[in-house]
Amino acid sequence: MECSSPRGDIEFNLWSGIMAGRSAVEEAMSIRYILRSLGVPIESGTYIYGDNMSMLQSSSIPNGTCKAKHIALSYNILREAVAAGIVIPRKIDTEKNYSDGFTKALTGNTQHNLYLPLWVNSVDH
Repeated sequence: MECSSPRGDIEFNLWSGIMAGRSAVEEAMSIRYILRSLGVPIESGTYIYGDNMSMLQSSSIPNGTCKAKHIALSYNILREAVAAGIVIPRKIDTEKNYSDGFTKALTGNTQHNLYLPLWVNSVDH
């Protein structure tokens, strides 16, 4: 699988997904290290959720390669963490992804259904 595309928007989407994946891997590794230092046993990988299917699939394909040099480092860090079982990538849908309300144009009904449970819980406490 190649990381670059003749269409700039697809390449940027994959690039941003891989960069976000690398940040998530670095954060997961730091938290796992702190927990191990405190004596907390780590029994499984850390789930990282994303809505970028290109990033999720390319991080899990065993024979994938990245020919775009500017993202190859981040791509390899992400792939190595998945292969080592440090992180487990998972897909999250818009209906459950709270950050989509800040990054995507959603219908009023979708936003209402997404954020109402948060608002009700904060008012009750």
